[in-house]
Amino acid sequence: MKKLLVTFFSINLLACGFQFQGSGSVLPSSIKTVYIKDVINNSTESQAGLLLTEALKDRFDRYGTLQVVESELAADAVLETEIIRFERQSAAVTAATDTALQQDTIMGISAELVSNAGVTLWSNPRITLSQTFGSAANAVVTSAPGFASGGLNASDLGKLNEREIARSQEGQIVEDMTELAAKKIYEQAVLPEF
Repeated sequence: MKKLLVTFFSINLLACGFQFQGSGSVLPSSIKTVYIKDVINNSTESQAGLLLTEALKDRFDRYGTLQVVESELAADAVLETEIIRFERQSAAVTAATDTALQQDTIMGISAELVSNAGVTLWSNPRITLSQTFGSAANAVVTSAPGFASGGLNASDLGKLNEREIARSQEGQIVEDMTELAAKKIYEQAVLPEF
């Protein structure tokens, strides 16, 4: 009876298009390895390129659809990524002092996966991500998921000035956005659409 139930649920999951991440690919079966080039960073956010390179390697490595290799010559495909822009814009300001309470951070990326034969397997020149974060001490929402996953504790806020809080949040935003970008690139380039 157990065997019958397991078989029934397995068939239903597959029929619904459910797949575990890393268990399928839109790429040709001959593409088994990938070399991830260092991300070209055309932004003023100096750490973004390095963080995105590491996030991409981690993402591809973690799900194992493609094996990440350390040499372009050993790869069936090469992933080239470029950060086109990384900018911040004031989203909300105080009326009295014109101080930014929230900032929108926008990241623009171009990425391409090319086979070792020179065939473009996937390309997206216009990947855009954005996030909003508080930039003033009296506007920090300590219960927000972004704050909770960061390195600051609510008890630390009293010891920091607004600029230090904003810098800490900005650093966390850069890390979060590079992780999201790596996820988006991996999903678009490798995973089948349902």
